[in-house]
Amino acid sequence: MKYHISLSILLVLLFVQNSLAQDYEKDKKFINEVVSHKGKMIVLDHLNNYTIQTIRDDFKSDTVQYDAKNAGTLILTKAEQKYIHKQLEEMERPYLKADLFDSTQIVSPSSIHRLFKKGIGEGWEAFYKRYSPKGYYVFSKPIFLRNDSLCIFYYGYSCGGLCGSGGLYIYKKTGSDWKPWLELFRWIS
Repeated sequence: MKYHISLSILLVLLFVQNSLAQDYEKDKKFINEVVSHKGKMIVLDHLNNYTIQTIRDDFKSDTVQYDAKNAGTLILTKAEQKYIHKQLEEMERPYLKADLFDSTQIVSPSSIHRLFKKGIGEGWEAFYKRYSPKGYYVFSKPIFLRNDSLCIFYYGYSCGGLCGSGGLYIYKKTGSDWKPWLELFRWIS
């Protein structure tokens, strides 16, 4: 009896591990398709709480829309809303790995924030000296919906006190390509 229980637990753990690996490979493939990159990249291993809360706020309602030239509307089911919020909870912990791109260094947000304790100017000098003169990136875990035909994705790039950009987008699969469909918010520094 103990043998059967142990074997069952082992099989469940193997299934979960395999499933997580497949999800990460799908996430990695998506990020590589929508983010253009060259050379070494410094990437934060997860989003900060402020960004996660901002994304949560955009999905409080079942209707997601953006009033711009390319306006569109997405009506979410209750199950989709619940799934999105569950995925956002998972983003509070590290989820990206160094194999994301060919030449990626993954760092924690706290290691970056420590560099900025003395101020923005000194922080960026310390960052450039320690990591890279090009800045750093932060990506959300892609949230796939509707049989992988839609994907919610946040990206940000910071490169100095008044240098950076980012935003939250819903991508739509068109043929074999992912195209930005809805821009939920964008920031530029």
